[in-house]
Amino acid sequence: MRALRFPTWSFRVAALLLLLPACAQRKLPEIEFTLSAPGVKRSFAPLAALAEYLELPNGGNELRITLSSYPLSCDTFRAPTAEEILVTVTLVTGADTQITPNSYPWAGHPRTGEAPQARSAEPIIRIGARSWSLAPGGQIKLQEAPLDRERVISGLLDFEFPGTAEAGASRLSGAFKAKLCQVERLKPGNPN
Repeated sequence: MRALRFPTWSFRVAALLLLLPACAQRKLPEIEFTLSAPGVKRSFAPLAALAEYLELPNGGNELRITLSSYPLSCDTFRAPTAEEILVTVTLVTGADTQITPNSYPWAGHPRTGEAPQARSAEPIIRIGARSWSLAPGGQIKLQEAPLDRERVISGLLDFEFPGTAEAGASRLSGAFKAKLCQVERLKPGNPN
């Protein structure tokens, strides 16, 4: 019995065709949002995903996550123009509460005289010169939160307000990975 002989090039082509899907660049997860008041529903794959961390002198902490539909860098910031989208989520913790992988709800701003929540996250969406602070509801879930410069913060946006007779529904959702660009430690005794 005689062995079948295939040309060497056919094996190379077959191997290349099998490897192509693995080499294809994966699309970044999309961020989706709905603002019923102006009737806006959009989604975008962020071209920039950045974060800034600040330890406050009063003992609290702040982590700001910025996702944009246009290029930004750690060294330069610009406001969105025309139809460009900028989503900012600011996480705040009370005195001596660290920012760690956890859920941070958005329950709205405290009323005058009320103590702030131990953990909260406020989402703001900008399209061009217009901006919207989402109505209370939902949360951000941090999955990874290493608070060292050049590390990556990852998580899931899961903000949703079902709407009422006075205010329409709103939603902000999607997974993200943001590069931690800036770390400021303003607490007494911490060198900056």
